[in-house]
Amino acid sequence: MELELTHHATEDLRAISRYTLSKWDEEQEERYLRGIYSKFNEISTDPAQWRFRNDLFPQCQIARFGRHVILFIFEDDGLTIVRVLHGAMEFKNHVPDVF
Repeated sequence: MELELTHHATEDLRAISRYTLSKWDEEQEERYLRGIYSKFNEISTDPAQWRFRNDLFPQCQIARFGRHVILFIFEDDGLTIVRVLHGAMEFKNHVPDVF
């Protein structure tokens, strides 16, 4: 199973890392990011359990982790993480046009 992160998802993870480091410490930052990557693994093992949000973009599914929501597409060739957004954000305002 191949895991791909879009440029936006990579930037989201960097922002989460910076914010967590600024508010807490390196240990908490590492724990939270490990948890997000663990959630990616959980998604890939049983993608059918996650809710579809086709209103955001075609084939969009979402999964929650902590205060964040992972927007992803699961296809035969693998899992694409499109965004990792804070749950309080208006998702439609942060979805890339390329879907």
